[in-house]
Amino acid sequence: MNAQLFLFRSRVLLISTIFLIASCDKGGEDPRPLSCPESDALNFTESDGLVIVEFEAVPDRSAIGDWDFRNDFAAYEGEGFLYWAGEDHFSQPGNSTLGYEIEISNPGTYRFIYSGYIALGESTTESNDLWLRFADASDFYGFRENDDSYVYPKGTDKSPNPEGASRDGWLKVYMNQLNEWTYTAKTSDNDAHDIYVEFDNPGTYLMEISGRSEGFAIDRAVIYKEEGNFADLGNRAKRKEAFEVLDGSDATCP
Repeated sequence: MNAQLFLFRSRVLLISTIFLIASCDKGGEDPRPLSCPESDALNFTESDGLVIVEFEAVPDRSAIGDWDFRNDFAAYEGEGFLYWAGEDHFSQPGNSTLGYEIEISNPGTYRFIYSGYIALGESTTESNDLWLRFADASDFYGFRENDDSYVYPKGTDKSPNPEGASRDGWLKVYMNQLNEWTYTAKTSDNDAHDIYVEFDNPGTYLMEISGRSEGFAIDRAVIYKEEGNFADLGNRAKRKEAFEVLDGSDATCP
């Protein structure tokens, strides 16, 4: 299968800004949906150590390879979500690759979590993952706090590497919760590590995803500094409380 790469390159920042709704417990359509119908680029902007990316916010939903745009599961955010309808690619990342540019003004270490849904079958270990890469970030790795353990993607000349699949700077990123949208992100099989990315300098960085497990649905990525109001956005109550004071994370159409 030919990989399709959609790098949503930001050319000019306009005055007008479209805000993402940041509530994490609603369903249905966002009354202020994010879209750039006449644009071929989309840029997500960090604000106070937080970036929110709607995975379905692509310029052309007819040209996303084996990803399907859907809105048939309740409690998604934004306009809908993406569903991997392609074959399993357990050892080969880079299939129907989608790229999202993230503008960072507040450098440092950020945690990555996403809202995922096992949309096929009843197993917590199948249809539960995708491929993720931050190739131009200062660092990208899995970390487990209780024993200060790090794992790095294969192909980056760093070690140790995660248990299970990884290559060319990509990490397999999974979740294990049935029957609900769940915010989390782990890597390393049977050896779960949280996902972190480091941005040493202000600038625009590329986040890439590609399909791995048929039947996995993804809605939103949250990339944040674990401090202040954003100390634990994996916790639903804390996430809701933190987002209640925000208008959302900026997404700018070029």
